[in-house]
Amino acid sequence: MVYPLFLIIASIVIVILLFFLERAFHKITELEHILADERRKRSMPILTLEVNTDNDYGLFLINDSYCYAKNIQVSDLDVVVDYGFKKHITLKFDALEMLKPNGRSQLNYRVFDGDYDTTATDTKNILNHFPDAPISMNMRYENIESEPFSSTIIPEKDQYIVKEVIPLHEKSR
Repeated sequence: MVYPLFLIIASIVIVILLFFLERAFHKITELEHILADERRKRSMPILTLEVNTDNDYGLFLINDSYCYAKNIQVSDLDVVVDYGFKKHITLKFDALEMLKPNGRSQLNYRVFDGDYDTTATDTKNILNHFPDAPISMNMRYENIESEPFSSTIIPEKDQYIVKEVIPLHEKSR
């Protein structure tokens, strides 16, 4: 009678130990992902876009990583908006020399309707007026060691998210 009771207790202890072992493996896997993400942040600049909707204040690039981003070039952004008719405009961005870790810098841009510069007549933050327009903002920049990167930012659910960051293997310039 003692032997079956011992087997039951041993089985319960083994099940409990297996449960804790599975939880430990799950936590280890989670920590490995966090560590890989922190390593990536340390060597690869991740630039995000913030559109300040309060009082049409502006567009901001934010360096959401632990390393500097330099020589930031934002590609011209072609936008087709639908105001009952299709309107094609182009936003041309000024380059940024450097953005420190966790830094934030306002993007300056000019708005063109064909060859006509409409920046003076358009609002300071035109992206607020067509949040559902299918846009894709492409950027090229380097980290402090001059390793080049390419990044794409897209709108999703009333915010702009980083779709991808790709390290470029060839040297820029």
